[in-house]
Order: sequence, then structure tokens, then C-alpha cells
Amino acid sequence: TYFGKVLRAQEARVVELAPEQEVGGVHIAPFHGRLSTLAVTLAGDVPARVILMTDTGRRDQSTQPGGTVEFDQLAPGEYEVVAEGGGGAELKVAQSTIGVGNERELVTLQLQPAPRLQVRCVDQQSRARNPPSMSIFVRRREGVEEAERKRVRCGEALSLTPGEWEFAAVAPPDQYVAAVRGAVPGGTSYIVKMLGQGVQEVTVVIERQPSKLGGKVTLADGTGAVGAPVFLYAIDMDLRSRLGGVRMVRSNQNGDYEFVGLAPGHYEVISSYALQDPGDAEWPPGRGAAVNVEAGREKTLDVEVVEEVR
Repeated sequence: TYFGKVLRAQEARVVELAPEQEVGGVHIAPFHGRLSTLAVTLAGDVPARVILMTDTGRRDQSTQPGGTVEFDQLAPGEYEVVAEGGGGAELKVAQSTIGVGNERELVTLQLQPAPRLQVRCVDQQSRARNPPSMSIFVRRREGVEEAERKRVRCGEALSLTPGEWEFAAVAPPDQYVAAVRGAVPGGTSYIVKMLGQGVQEVTVVIERQPSKLGGKVTLADGTGAVGAPVFLYAIDMDLRSRLGGVRMVRSNQNGDYEFVGLAPGHYEVISSYALQDPGDAEWPPGRGAAVNVEAGREKTLDVEVVEEVR
């Protein structure tokens, strides 16, 4: 039972804690009831790994064709179960969302050929491109654990297990990602839903002549700030997804900073020693200094270090 008397972590009450602050009143009274066991039988012609996704991470067991694995100590609720066997182009998978409530639940998963993600890279005229230093990664979105990233190349097709996958593309320094088609913006990356069988195509549009943004970071007295964290935030979610979320650089010994490989668009810039990594720097529009970056141009924006970020 999570704080707030709920069974799922996503619904739990959040406790805000500041430095050197002590918070009381966090009382948790567990729900009464029996925990359940989920028995999963594998139907297919290859051995497979059966994975159970829970709020506290993933649990997995391996079994032979026709075998059964059991997951015990489960609270009532819905769980995602995935099975995968074989590998590469021969990957076979099964996926199901199971409602658990009885003392013992039984389910059979039928392995079938995995859906495939086809990645295409093109320019604005839809001509095929394949930059050797192009970096494209996918990672399954699953619970609280960090799933393994898989690299995919332009023109490659990759077999994946059903479910939602994060998709990120990083262009070489002399180019930028102008668009991603076939995926949904997610803020720090794109989201691709792999369902059933067949091929899901994602197209990455690459453009030459990226933009640059730079300037000087100063302290309150006007002197250059050395090693100051500078954060770049794209206002539009699609642009932010192409950027990979909030981007960060540090000013040099003269207080100068520079962001390269940018797509045109509206950004905000903020510098503060109170922020140390991009994960701390999510903010609503209006928090930083606004700037419009034009295609293939260099833009200058000087900023002053902000002591407190609210």
C-alpha cells in the first residue's frame, strides 16, 4: 500500500522535502486482503523469458515451450506480462495485460513473430540519407527500471517486444533533426507504440546547416561566470523531443557558452548554479530568457546567472 492509501505508485501521494527539513505525518495503513499468484503458461515452439512489469520493477523467469512460471505476492491490480524467445529477426513475443484479484490467476501466452520497427532517414526532399555518425536509440518504457537501450541504424529494421518504446535520434554536428514522423513527441524523446505483428515505420528527416546559439554568462557584478551551467529549453514539445529534452553546456574560462547543432525554433535559456543537470531544469515557459533561432544562422544571447530558480 502506498502513501495516500492507494495500490499503485502512479497514484501515490507525493511528499515534498526541502534541504534540512523534517516532515511528519506520513502514515501508511496497509489494505487488508490476500495477495495473489499469477501463473503464466507459455505456448510456442521456442524457450522464452517471461517478464512481469510491476510498480517496483520487473520480475522475470525462463521456461521451455509449454512450461509454466509463477509470480507470487502480487497486490490486486493490472499487470503487464511480456514473453520473448529467440532473437534478432527470429524474435518471437507475446504480451498481455492481466487483471489480478483472485488468490490464483491463470493465463496462457502464445508466442508469435515480433513486430518490427523500420527506421528511414531522409532529407526534406524525401531522398534517402544515411550519415555514418547518426545515432538512433530505442528503449522500452517499463516501470521504474532503466531498460537497456538498443541502437538502430538508418534503413535498418529491428524486432521489438510489444509495448511503448522511447525513440531518440541525434544528428551529426553539421546537421540537425528537422522532423520525426511515425512517433509521438514525449518531451525528452519520442514514443513509438509497437502492437501486434507487422512493421511500424518511423522516418527521421535530416537537414543540413544547423543553427548555433551562444553568448556570455555574467555574474551580478558583470564579470564572466566560469563553469556556469547553461540550460537550453525548447518551448514546443516536438522541438524539445528532437533536442532530447533540456540541453546543458558550461561556460568556459571567459564566461562564454555555445549550443551547436540546433534546429530553428523558439527557445529559452537560463544559467544557475542551483541547477546541476538537465533533469533538474524542466520549467514552464517564461522562466528563462526567450530567443528565436533561425535556420542556419548564429544567434547571440547574453545571460546573467540566476541565484535562485523558482
